[in-house]
Amino acid sequence: IEDKFMNIGIGHFICVSGSHIIFLLRSFEKITKTKKLIILKCILLIYFLCICLFNITLFRAICMFFLLSINKKYSYIKRYFISLYIVALINPYYIFNVGILLSFFSVLSIKLFYSLINSYIKVKFKVKGKVVEYIIDNISLTLSSQILILPILLYCFGYFSLMCIFSNLLLGVLLDYIMSFSFILFILFFIPYISNILIIIVNFLISLLVMLVDYINSINYINITFPIPPILIIIIYYILVLLFLYDKKLYVIFWKSRKAIRKLVKIFKILSTSCVFIWFVYTSFFEKCIIFFNVNQGNMAYIRDGITSIIVDIGSTRENNAANIMINYLNGKNIKYIDAILITHIHSDHINGIEELLENIDVGWIIMSIPVEKSNDYLELVKILKNRKIPIIYIKEEDKITIGNINIDILSPPNSKIIDDDILNANSTVYLIEWNYKYALFMGDATKNTEKYILNKYINDFSIKEKLEKISFYQVAHHGSKTSTFEPFISKINNCNAIISADKSVYGHPDESVVELLKKYYFNVYITEQNGAIKF
Repeated sequence: IEDKFMNIGIGHFICVSGSHIIFLLRSFEKITKTKKLIILKCILLIYFLCICLFNITLFRAICMFFLLSINKKYSYIKRYFISLYIVALINPYYIFNVGILLSFFSVLSIKLFYSLINSYIKVKFKVKGKVVEYIIDNISLTLSSQILILPILLYCFGYFSLMCIFSNLLLGVLLDYIMSFSFILFILFFIPYISNILIIIVNFLISLLVMLVDYINSINYINITFPIPPILIIIIYYILVLLFLYDKKLYVIFWKSRKAIRKLVKIFKILSTSCVFIWFVYTSFFEKCIIFFNVNQGNMAYIRDGITSIIVDIGSTRENNAANIMINYLNGKNIKYIDAILITHIHSDHINGIEELLENIDVGWIIMSIPVEKSNDYLELVKILKNRKIPIIYIKEEDKITIGNINIDILSPPNSKIIDDDILNANSTVYLIEWNYKYALFMGDATKNTEKYILNKYINDFSIKEKLEKISFYQVAHHGSKTSTFEPFISKINNCNAIISADKSVYGHPDESVVELLKKYYFNVYITEQNGAIKF
């Protein structure tokens, strides 16, 4: 339900905030028929704060009321920043709380822009009539509240809902009735029969609200999604807003140099707008990177070449860990489609994030070799993919795959299978991936026997040998276990970036002898447990 409210821009409906304070105080004044009784109002608000378990955004709103009660000469902005200071004194980390950020910036945004937008619309369209004025007031309120919170919405959620204007206008009236009857119920809760009737009414109104929210979500096709903006872009946005508000005052302050200042402001506006546009286009269509994620004990890598994206393994010994990390990253980059997921072998710490990923992101294909053992994990994976109609492409040694500008060579396993005590790991699919004139080698949980096989087979194959010598990124086999990383095989690989995806507290990986061997051949060794996600 919360996601559906957020999706159409009315998340504030289910968050206690300043609007509830205003409603409570106005209702109290109507019942008592006086605007005085400050002490009783304070008691009511403190009681309400207790009921809401000291919600910090509500506390901010109550602070502003208390400051007004103490000294009516305090301006709105002054009360605003004093209450922010009090919140920060209680806990400095509250300034990173999304609710606090949205609450403060929306209130400030309304204060700065509501009158400008409201007066402009009414003058421009010559508005007349109470109903039309009510609609314009609500539209102005919604638009003005969004201006300063837009970067926060994009940074935290990755999208902005254009439905918010319609949703607030349509459902705002219903919310007023819900709050009115809820407040009466709040007072008369202990009176038999009357409270039962009120509960039925409130329940009906809330059910109606949720039903309408469901319906609006079903027709909501105008959410604008963006990549998560970097801090620099957010700063540029707020500077542009400040220039829009105060550029004339700037000219007055620097009156003698106003012509030069005006030119500088225009140049800054053009350059900063261009900067935002270039960032958006590059991030959405041209970014090229490889990332080895920190999924504790597990494997997950992501390769992007413009609009083409692939994932190599997605699993972790921590349930849901890999999928959550990948989904958050993809949402942050506004990526809704993955061309393919490459699976090295069927072990849960390499595949257990697939199902959850498929629930959130569209995937083109699953690429894997036919496993030597049809385990329960494999049968469950096939069932999931069949239900979701995701095709599986079974590959074998010497196959070549091209996805967009990404080229993939399959080096192992052979049709005859590699004989080993650990047969499933030994027959991991080994991918040699080329993109953007760079090469990456993914070993899965391959053993020393796998590496011996690849070495013997491809040592005389000039094309593969040349590619191995040009490798820029090497994902070390089996999380750096001593069962892998055969020295003659390592010696044939260029001294590149070696990435070990492991958590030492689980199985003791990586083994120190493996790390020393890689350093002996001058590899740049990265361990996800120590270095976190590694991006190149």
